[in-house]
Amino acid sequence: MRAMRHFSVKLNDGHSMPILGFGTSAPAKVAKSKVEEALERAIDVGYRHIDSAYLYQNEEEIGRAIRKKIANGTVKRDDIFCTSKLWGTFFRPELVQVFDFQLTPEDKETQDGLNGNLLYFKDTYFADHPDYPFNDEY
Repeated sequence: MRAMRHFSVKLNDGHSMPILGFGTSAPAKVAKSKVEEALERAIDVGYRHIDSAYLYQNEEEIGRAIRKKIANGTVKRDDIFCTSKLWGTFFRPELVQVFDFQLTPEDKETQDGLNGNLLYFKDTYFADHPDYPFNDEY
């Protein structure tokens, strides 16, 4: 299998973001294990920008795939650029849901127990539909 060439853009903080990302959205009828398997293959062929969202409900599988590839030496965490999106209906601070791919569910549970307001961050976090209204009429 031939790995793809990496093209990236330099961000204002000095980090580089790969231009081409692997999207992890999948229809509900697709088994979550297939998302994990697809991401493992994507990393094998050279994808380093992983695009996700809390709304996709497959972040644990994404985390597992990334951790496997780190554990077997395919990549280092610094090689991977993770992005996620905050859906418009979650803009209120108490509704923000962020998942860190580096934490196991057990670690996340422990952290939540220590500080229920602790947020877990990725490399980039986008506001999806930033003009979405805050009132409850929508």
